[in-house]
Amino acid sequence: MHYRSRVKLWFGLSLLLPIYFGVVSLVRSLSHPYAVQDDVRQHVVWFEQFIDPELFPNDWIAGYFQTISPAGFKAFYYLFAQLGIEPLLLAKILPLVLSVIAGAYCFGIAIELIQIPAGAFLTSVILMQSLWLEDDIVTATPRSFVYPIFLAFLYYLLKRKPLICTGAIALQSVFYPQLALVEVGILTVRLLGWNQGRITVSRNRKDYVWWVVSGAIALILLLAFRPDLGAYAPPVSLAEMRVMPEFGMDGRAQFFNPNPFQFWLTGNSGLALSADPPLIWLSLLLPIVYWRKRFDVEKLQQIRLLTDILLASLGWFFLAHLLLPKLYVPARFTQHSLRVLMAIAAGIVLTLLLDRARQCDRKSAGSRSPSESAEFS
Repeated sequence: MHYRSRVKLWFGLSLLLPIYFGVVSLVRSLSHPYAVQDDVRQHVVWFEQFIDPELFPNDWIAGYFQTISPAGFKAFYYLFAQLGIEPLLLAKILPLVLSVIAGAYCFGIAIELIQIPAGAFLTSVILMQSLWLEDDIVTATPRSFVYPIFLAFLYYLLKRKPLICTGAIALQSVFYPQLALVEVGILTVRLLGWNQGRITVSRNRKDYVWWVVSGAIALILLLAFRPDLGAYAPPVSLAEMRVMPEFGMDGRAQFFNPNPFQFWLTGNSGLALSADPPLIWLSLLLPIVYWRKRFDVEKLQQIRLLTDILLASLGWFFLAHLLLPKLYVPARFTQHSLRVLMAIAAGIVLTLLLDRARQCDRKSAGSRSPSESAEFS
C-alpha cells in the first residue's frame, strides 16, 4: 500500500477512539439532563445568565467565577448563547469536538516525528486514553481547550508555520494563559542549540522575529485580559497561604505537603504527571532507546521538540515556585504539557520496540533452515 494511503487509513482509525469516547460521554450526559460534570458547576453554570440575565441575582459566587473566567472562554460560550445554544448543552457537546481535534493534531505530530503511520496511531491512542481517564477534556472548561490548541501549536511549529503558531499562542492566551507562557517558552528554547559540547544560538533572523512577535502578542493579551477582582479582594500572598487551612494537608486546595516526594510530584505544587494509562510510562525509556542506538532511530524527525517542551515547562514550573503565587500554582505549567509530552514519547518508544521486534523476527526467520521454518510456520 502506498505511504499516503497508509497515512490516511491510520489517521481515520486514530479518530475512532476520540469519537467513541465523545459519543459515549454525550449520550450519557444527554440522558441525564439535570446532571453536569463536577467542574461545570463552577465554571459554566453561571453562563446561563447569557440566556436569562435574571438568573443568579446578586450572587457573589456567580460574579466571582464570571470575573476569573478567561476572556476567550467566556466569549466562546457567549457567542454560542447568542446563537441559541445554552451553555450547559454546549458543555456536553464540546468534549467530543475538542477530543477529535486533539486526536487529529496528535496524529499529525507523531507522523512528523516518526514517519510511521501505525506508530502515529498508537501515539494518538495513548494520548486519548490519558485525556479521557482524567477530568480535563470532559469538563468543557478552560483546561479542555488546552489540548487542541497546544497540539495545534506543536504541529504547526514542526511544519514551520509562524503565523498559525502565533495565532495558537494568542488563542491560548485568552483560554489558558499558563500554557501560552509555556508555548512562548518553547520558542525561546528553540533559539538555542547544542553543538560539540557547547550551547549555540540561532543565526536565523526569522526565528527572532517569530519569537518577539509571539511573545509580544501573548504579553499584550495576558495584560489586557488580566482579571480585575475588585470587590472580591486581591489574591492571597505566600505568607497568607502558609497559614490558611485551605492550602494545608487537609485543605481543598492542598499545596504545602511535608512529604517532599509528594510536594514536588503531585498536587498543585508538583509536576502532576499523568499516571494513566500505564503505557504512558514507557516515555521514561525514550532517552535510553534513543541514545543507545539499538533501535531504528533514523526514522525520528525533529525529536528535539520533546526536549523543548520539557525545558520550557520546567522553566515556568520553577519560576512559579520562585514567585509563588504571582504566576498561579506551579502545576498548571506542567500537568498538561507533560501529559502531551509523555504520550508522544510513549508512542515513539512503543513503535520502536514493536519495530525492533519485527526486525528480530525477520532475521530469525531468515536464519532458519527450511525444515525449521516449516516447524514455526
